[in-house]
Amino acid sequence: MREKGLPQLPVENLLVSRGLLRRARASEPDALDALFQMFGKVVYSTAYRILLNPADADDVLQDVFLGLPQATGKYDARGSFEGWLRRVTVNTALMKLRSRRTRSQVSLEDCRPMGLATAPDQIEERLALENAIAALSEDQRIVFVLKQIEGYSHEEIGRLLSISQLASRSRYHRAIKRLREQLA
Repeated sequence: MREKGLPQLPVENLLVSRGLLRRARASEPDALDALFQMFGKVVYSTAYRILLNPADADDVLQDVFLGLPQATGKYDARGSFEGWLRRVTVNTALMKLRSRRTRSQVSLEDCRPMGLATAPDQIEERLALENAIAALSEDQRIVFVLKQIEGYSHEEIGRLLSISQLASRSRYHRAIKRLREQLA
């Protein structure tokens, strides 16, 4: 029997049950904590890759999870919950980015690794790549992160950033060219 007002979740969302979503909508702390445990790292890393600032990424993480009880009412279960939450995170990070446009850019020294690599050469390569991404212009970096790391299409990126699909493609290709030059 389907609960009133709750979407039917696709099979890949077995971890995020209807009951968990219902309890999260009711602001039950244990349900919100369970969602935080499942998706907190995803939200933070997505925000960090866009903002390149740990404090701002923490702010986005907090904003996303504080607004989660109300926001889950907008989740319609057409896709995975994680994908939906990533879109919420991207939108929140972009709003944060727009609000800080007057602030200075983050220095390369402030960048920190986002993953766990085991071999020293992997750590070096990852840091070089992250530093190269951080050195891109803001417009190129955001399009690159959304396309290459988050998996958005150019059409989706265009809608998110209020630019044309062609502008998204152009920024992405310029970012790729610049990264190749920096990493060569």
